[in-house]
Amino acid sequence: MSLRSLAARAALLAAVGGTAAGCAMVAPQPAAPARGTAEVCEQLFREFDRLQRLHPAGPHPESDLVAPPALERQGMRLMRADCITRPRHLEPMATAPRTPVVERGDPISPISIHAGVVPGLITEFQVRDYFRERGIRVRSVGNVSLGRRIYLGPFRTEGGLADAAQAAREAGFVAPYPAFF
Repeated sequence: MSLRSLAARAALLAAVGGTAAGCAMVAPQPAAPARGTAEVCEQLFREFDRLQRLHPAGPHPESDLVAPPALERQGMRLMRADCITRPRHLEPMATAPRTPVVERGDPISPISIHAGVVPGLITEFQVRDYFRERGIRVRSVGNVSLGRRIYLGPFRTEGGLADAAQAAREAGFVAPYPAFF
């Protein structure tokens, strides 16, 4: 092999290697953040409920402005797991059906659906309007660690409870579950 062909091969390898190295330096495009799963989020919310019963708000008005440390930690777990329903998660609500949820089926003891948590009042009002259009009673509770917790009902039949949970999923909530409120 001649010196000229060796130099040509070296130049070719350098060019190919440089191109490959240049490709490796391109930053990967960030993927859309993964949304928490229904199983994980429901478990985290139920633990939050349990901790909230153990650490109720105190008798002083300022106690509503600072959550007990256990609730703060659990609230952070819910946020890290992406269980808080952000406005982008509620985009399906714009095209979701508006069929009324009616009580039907076997009677049950009255129970509500915890639809989820939204981060602010504007989102809360949009969510309330959606559920009201479907004939569902909506209540919310503000929580300093999370945002506005959305509750539907109470429902007195299995069908009403199941349909309300489905309406919440259609709106974009990830883990609606039965809860006493």
